[in-house]
Amino acid sequence: MKRRPFQSRLVFAAAVFVFLMAPGQVRAGEDDASWWARPLSSRNEFPILRLFFGFEPESARSLTRGRTSLSFDFSLSNIIKISSESPDPGADRVVLDYEWWRVLAEFEVGLGGGFQAGLSLPVFYRSGGFLDSIISGFHETFGIPNSVRRSTPNDLCRYELSIDGVRVLGPLRRGMAVGDAVLSIKKTWRFGGTGFGLRAALKAPTGPWREAAGSGAWDLGLGLVLDGAGRALGYTLNAGYYVLGQPLIPGLLARDYFSLMAGLQARLSRRLALNVQGEYLSRFVDSRIPILDQRAAQLAFGLRWRASDRFQAEFRLTEDLASTSPDFTLGLRLEFPGR
Repeated sequence: MKRRPFQSRLVFAAAVFVFLMAPGQVRAGEDDASWWARPLSSRNEFPILRLFFGFEPESARSLTRGRTSLSFDFSLSNIIKISSESPDPGADRVVLDYEWWRVLAEFEVGLGGGFQAGLSLPVFYRSGGFLDSIISGFHETFGIPNSVRRSTPNDLCRYELSIDGVRVLGPLRRGMAVGDAVLSIKKTWRFGGTGFGLRAALKAPTGPWREAAGSGAWDLGLGLVLDGAGRALGYTLNAGYYVLGQPLIPGLLARDYFSLMAGLQARLSRRLALNVQGEYLSRFVDSRIPILDQRAAQLAFGLRWRASDRFQAEFRLTEDLASTSPDFTLGLRLEFPGR
C-alpha cells in the first residue's frame, strides 16, 4: 500500500488537532497538586530515536494567562549497542558506544483559556563512557546480561551507522552540537481533581544531521494527556502519535510511531514527591538491523523537590527494558516558574 506524502499527512493531522483544540467552557488553572502530581520529564535517549521528535511526559495542567516558566533539563545516558563487528564489507552495522550528555532549555507561557505554548532547544555532547565500569559492575551484581560490556574496553566514544556496507553516519567522536528546535502548544481542561489535555508540537530541522543532532526533516507530534490527583496520590497517562519526515541520512527509513506512558506520583511532604513511570514506543524505523527494527520500553524512578514557588527540581534514574534504549540514564531538571 502506497503511503501518503508527508505533507498530506501533516496537513490532515494538523486539521484534526485544530478541530479538537476548540476552546471549551472549563478553564484550566493551577492547584495545590500542580507541583507534584506530574510525571518525570524522561524521554528515551536512544541515539537513533533522538534524531526524531518525541514528547516528554506532561500533566494535564496549563500555566495561567501571562505566567511563564523556564526550565533546564540535564541528562546523562550511558550507551553501548553494537549490532555486529563483522568484517563483511556489505553488512548493515551500527556501533554506538559512548556517553550522551543532553541539556534541554525550555520556555513556556500561559495563553489563557487552558492554552499553553512552549519553545525548546537541546544541546548534545558525546564523550567516553566514564560510567562503563560502574554499570558493568551493577549488571554483574544483579545478574543482568552483560556480554557486550564484558568484551568491550571502557571509556570509548564510537558512533557509526552503515547500510549495505556504506557508512551513512559517522564515525563520530567526542563533540558538541545544537539539536532541533521544537514549538509546542497544549490545551487542558480541569474537572475537579481530574484533568484532560491535547497537545501538538512541531520539530524544526535546526540541528546538523551529520553530527546526529537531528534528522534533517520536520516532524509533527500529536498527544493526549489524562491525569488525576487526590490528597497524596496521583496518576498521569500520556499517548502520542508522531508523523515523521524522512531523514536526510541515506538509507535510514523513518516510520510514523506512537508512544504510551503511565506514571504514579506520591506526595511525601509539603516539598517532596516520589515518582515512578513506564513508557512504551512502537517501531520508529524500518531496518534490517535487529536492534533498530524493534519496539522500545523503559522504566523511570525519581524525586521532585519544591524549594519554593520560584524554584523546583527533579531527580530521576531511567533503566531500559528493551534493546532499543540506553542502558542507563541519570536526569536532573531545574525549573524556575515565573509570576
